[in-house]
Parts: sequence; structure tokens; C-alpha cells
Amino acid sequence: MTRRLLLTLTLAATAACAPVAAADAAKPAPYPSVSKVEPLNLGIGDTLKLTGKNFSAGKNKNTVVFKRDGKKAIFVKAHAATKTTLTLTVPEKLRAALGKKAGAEVPTKFRLRVLSRRFAKGYTALKSSPTIAPLGRKLIAEEVKKTELAAAAAAAATAATPPPPAPPAPADCDNDGTPDSADTSSDKDGLTDSVEKNIKTDPCNVDTDGDGMEDGWEYKSAYDLNRHSCPEMPYPVPCSAIAPKYPIKRPYTNPLYGGDSGTDFDGDLLAAGAEHEAWKRKVGNVRDLSIPLWYSDGLQASIDDGHSTTCRGMRVPPPLGEAQYDVPAYRVYSLDSGDPDVGCLNDAERDEDGDWLSNTLEHDGPGLWVDLFKEVPFRIEYAGTDWLDPDSDGDGIIDAKDDQDHDDFWNIEELYRGFRNVDKEGNGEGSPSSGLWVDEFNPCLPSIYSRTCPLSIPTSGAVWTPFVRPEDDAPKPRWPLYGNPGYYPGEYWTGMPVSEQRLPPQHPLPRCDFGRPPNC
Repeated sequence: MTRRLLLTLTLAATAACAPVAAADAAKPAPYPSVSKVEPLNLGIGDTLKLTGKNFSAGKNKNTVVFKRDGKKAIFVKAHAATKTTLTLTVPEKLRAALGKKAGAEVPTKFRLRVLSRRFAKGYTALKSSPTIAPLGRKLIAEEVKKTELAAAAAAAATAATPPPPAPPAPADCDNDGTPDSADTSSDKDGLTDSVEKNIKTDPCNVDTDGDGMEDGWEYKSAYDLNRHSCPEMPYPVPCSAIAPKYPIKRPYTNPLYGGDSGTDFDGDLLAAGAEHEAWKRKVGNVRDLSIPLWYSDGLQASIDDGHSTTCRGMRVPPPLGEAQYDVPAYRVYSLDSGDPDVGCLNDAERDEDGDWLSNTLEHDGPGLWVDLFKEVPFRIEYAGTDWLDPDSDGDGIIDAKDDQDHDDFWNIEELYRGFRNVDKEGNGEGSPSSGLWVDEFNPCLPSIYSRTCPLSIPTSGAVWTPFVRPEDDAPKPRWPLYGNPGYYPGEYWTGMPVSEQRLPPQHPLPRCDFGRPPNC
């Protein structure tokens, strides 16, 4: 076949097909339509899905037109599409078309129309159209997250920057609620702050020198000690006309010296620390230095109740020995030790705990007997009684009627001795013997047959009173023994008849002239 013939056939074929292609190009595209919108309630930022037909598949190939009645249309590209579905995000630009109420944006109904290859014939019906709110779920979540992040950041900033410290409370030494600046006595020791500054004590420390005695008490005791006695009156009556002053240069007792609690400045046989203890027990929390101290280490008789014009001190209470005390009337015990202040009790004679044993007798305890009579103490060191406790061992019996050495003689019965029968060298005194040889911390006195006196004495070492060995250079017996007038025969002494021994009949000990009876 010739080239001319092929070209003729090709052209002829092309000409035959041309009418069909032209006919297809002239046919119009179908209208898109929407059959379903979901969800019908959503907000800006949420995803909207349209179901229908005749959509153009692909990204951004379809446009959805949002139309609020009476307002301009807003065109939005669908970011994803198939021939039957469209998906898009409700854009921020729709906000300008939202309705408002009282100035605030409110959910608003929008009709929809799709533009694909051509416009849909119309907008969706009102009931099938979505209502769009100012904020969708996505934006709400973002706002919530922003709020949470802001709160967390604020909390972190607060934690990193602690609040400024509160201003310190004003100083208040005694914690009574009154600042020291407005408190006349900051530590409540009875001294004003101005006085404490003058005498160099600490206004915020009740015990400046740390010796257990309060500044105010030491001050007042030193003040009492510095008094002058009246020449025309028996000692220790002070002269009210002579106004004493505090010895600021060398006070005794001294609130600036911590080593004086064991000193007895006023000579009443009670150390300063002991008198302070008794004073504090009496006054409790009241510190009134304008009244006499209940016990002062500046006065032998701290309290004068004014009952006598011949002596200073407290009235002597009725003696122990009256019928109400179950003691025979012929044997009584008085707290008044006699001269030079008969009828008045000084601080040593007073009985602070009310157990009928005087202050000094209880306070000095077992050492009193060793120091006073220079006798060999018993092998057991018995506990003394507490001078501020009427029942030191808690057995329900007051200390006077108790028995420290368990020899069946009351403590008060063993406090007093009569005239000596012989002196330390064994020489007769020439005075009638009286009383008994007593010691409340030695069970062998006044009776060597008491239930707690040992049956025999040791063969070596010190021998306690009243026992002596012939070869020992020990004090000779000087007082009678209870129930045994002939224990020391011959050169020592003849003893005292039992009939003359006047003690309360509280002791079931028979007369024992020799040896130890079975029932002793």
C-alpha cells in the first residue's frame, strides 16, 4: 500500500470518530447533593462530615458554602472527599457570622451548599442544617489545657518564691501575752525590769546565776540581812525607823553568784537553798516582794505573827501529847526548843510540813547525830525524813509517829535526850540521869533488845553505839538504855531504874536485866 493511501485511510477514520467526542463534551456535569450532615451540633474547630453524591474525589476539590439566613455566604474548602463524602474543619472565619446575644457569641444555624464541578441546586433544609457554636470540642480542650498549664505555672512560681516571712512576734520572756516592752517585770521574779537593770541581773531570766534560787528571793533575803537591830529591843527585832537598803555592791544572798545556795547567812541552821525551796513551795506562782518572805535567808525568824512582844517568830502550836494524838498526857513534845526565844518559833524550830518534827531536825537528817554527839553510827545508813513532806515514806503515818530504824520507838520519841550520866571520859556529871540514850537512825538505841538490833557485834572493825570493846578507846555510855538498867555494870555507870524512864507505853519490850529474852 502506498503512503498516500495510508494517510487517506487515517484521516477518514478520524473524521468518523469526531462527532462522538464532541457529543460527550457537550453533556453537563451532574449536580452534587447532600443527604446527611453530621453532627448537627458542633463548634468552630470541630470536624463536619457531609454524605451525598456527585462529589469530586480528592483534596480541596470541593467547596462547602455556609449561609446564615440574611447574611453573606462563606466558602470553605473540604480537605478530604470521595464521590459520596466530604470532610472539613469548621474554620475560625465562621465566627464573624455567628449570632450574638447581649454582646456574646451564641450557637447559630447555617444552611449548606456544595460546589463540586457545579453548584448544588440549593441549600440544605433548615432542619437538616448544623448549628455551630463559638467553641468546638477541640478548642474547648485547648482552652482547658491552656488554663491548666497557666495554673501549673502559677503554682510553680508560687512554690519557687515563698511568701515573705511574717514579722517576728515581740519579745515576751514569761509568755504571758504582754510584750516585754510593756511588761514591768518581764520574767515575773518579783523584781521590776528597772530594778534588775540597776543590780545587773537579767530581766528575762528568773535565776540569773543559775543556782536554783530566784533573783527576787535572793534580792529580798539580802535586803533582810542588811537590816539594823534596835538597841532598845531584844534581838532580832528590827528597827522600823531605820530604812534598810539593798547592799548592791556585795549582796548576800547574791543573785549574781551561783555558789551560795549551801550557805546559811542568817545562822538559823537552814542553808539559803533550803529556805528558798520552802518559800517557793508556799508561795507557788505568786511573787510579791512587798510582803515578808515566808522563809528568808536574811532573818532567823522570817515570819513574826505579832503574838509576843518579847520575841520575834511564830506562835508555838499545842504540843504533841494531848489526848487527840493518842499519847499519854504526862509525855508531851513541843516544837519550841526554849531559850532565847521562849514562846516563839524561829525558822529552825518551825515545822513546815506539819508532821511534828522541826525543820532542822528533819533537814539535817542522820548526820545530825554524828555531828552533835560524835557517836559511832549504826552499820546501816537509814534514810532521813523529808522536811517538806509530812509522810516521807507514804505509809499513811506522819513522820513524827513513824519509825525510821524499825525499833518500835517513834521518831519523835528518839529526838530528845535528858541529862548525861557520865561525860565522854566516863566521869560522873553529878546530875540526876534522865531521858534515854536515843537515836532515830540506830535500832540499838534506846533498847539493845529491839527487833532490829543485831544479835551480836562484829569481832573487828568499828562497833556502833552503844557497844564498846574494852580495848577500844570509845566514848563511854552516857545515857540510860530502855529496859536495861544494869547493862553497863561497875566502872561505867549504875544505870537508871526502869520506873524512872518516862516514854509512852507503845513498846512491848519486857524488862531485860541480862541477855536477850526470847520475846524481845
